[in-house]
Amino acid sequence: MRFTERYKEVPDDLAWHLGAYLRNAPYLLHWIVTSDPLSVLEVGAGTGRASVLVKRLLPQARVVALDIDPQVCETIKELARRCQVEVEVCCADLLELPFPDRSFDTCFSAGVRVSACFRVGRAREC
Repeated sequence: MRFTERYKEVPDDLAWHLGAYLRNAPYLLHWIVTSDPLSVLEVGAGTGRASVLVKRLLPQARVVALDIDPQVCETIKELARRCQVEVEVCCADLLELPFPDRSFDTCFSAGVRVSACFRVGRAREC
């Protein structure tokens, strides 16, 4: 299935939760979805919207949303529950990822501050 066909499958209830994100994320989502990964890590997941959408578009993939803030992690869990998708939520620091090297086929971030990314470099976990 082509990416554009998958993208159109996003139901109205999920689109409502994702809001403007649907308008701003097509290039990132295209890159993730067309690589057809079995495991995806979103670093600095924030609202969790991207992780939820990736899981909806790739139901067979393991999707993990990582954020350092425990309250944010609870918000992501609630969004995933409301959208009826299984997204693993991990509350951890991106500088100390709790995964073995090469744990994920694809890693991405839709909103981590640039200053953190310069300190991290390329993650070995991906």
